[in-house]
Amino acid sequence: MTIWFMGRTGNLMFQYAALYAISKHYDVMPVIPVDFNLATAFELTAPSVTLKNDGVKTVLKEKGAGKFDPDTRDLNITGLFASRILGYLQSWKYFQNETDEIRKQFTFRKHIKMAAENFVQRSAYNLSLLTSANITIIGIHIRRGDMKSTRSFRFGYVTVPVIYIKIAMDRMTSLYGENVLFIVASDDIPWCEKNVPRQNVNVVFSKAKDPALDLAILSSCDHVIISTGTFGWWAAWLANGTTIYYKDWPRENSTLSRQVSHEDYFPPYWIGLSGK
Repeated sequence: MTIWFMGRTGNLMFQYAALYAISKHYDVMPVIPVDFNLATAFELTAPSVTLKNDGVKTVLKEKGAGKFDPDTRDLNITGLFASRILGYLQSWKYFQNETDEIRKQFTFRKHIKMAAENFVQRSAYNLSLLTSANITIIGIHIRRGDMKSTRSFRFGYVTVPVIYIKIAMDRMTSLYGENVLFIVASDDIPWCEKNVPRQNVNVVFSKAKDPALDLAILSSCDHVIISTGTFGWWAAWLANGTTIYYKDWPRENSTLSRQVSHEDYFPPYWIGLSGK
């Protein structure tokens, strides 16, 4: 069984996680293409094969990118590699019964894991020289890049306002005390350096220029603040601490807002905050 993989890191992770869990539900083997991008970052166990369209039957086309489709529990699966799902499958509900196994699947390759741990430990050490108390490390992912385009805005994507970032940082500080270190990763670090609040807080910026390394850095943090996009979602899910997300996404009354269910997209124990 396979999925028609599409998109970048976060999208591919949702698709792989759903594929893995759904395949286990039907007791069939999940397979991935030989050139699957995530395999360079993670220790995936699904076999890689040369997939051909001949004889492959699409057994499901999802109804909404950010909604759980219960039809995945009642598919007509035939043959070892003959069934395929089409969609982004962006819901934690697809793999809610396989969370431990999915975390194992998304084990970073050794060189990435070591580089991320070195960055986080080095950043924390610099702060520890100034204090004897335990340090809580909080990752912040801010996605801007493609979210800033007019086309993306019309569809329903948004960038988070600075006030949301400040509110989220203040909430984390209120939860874990003032002895926190914020690590910021973004596709627009220059904007972050100018706008992320730094008064009376400790902030460092990742300049890795490598999505896999940024993801590993964020997932190594104790807790995570995210803006929008699937990349930040996975950073928070892998970190498995307290997560704060921007609840004013998607843009109200947009095409995207009709495709996304907050209940299906965001785990219920995450904290949604507004920027208003």
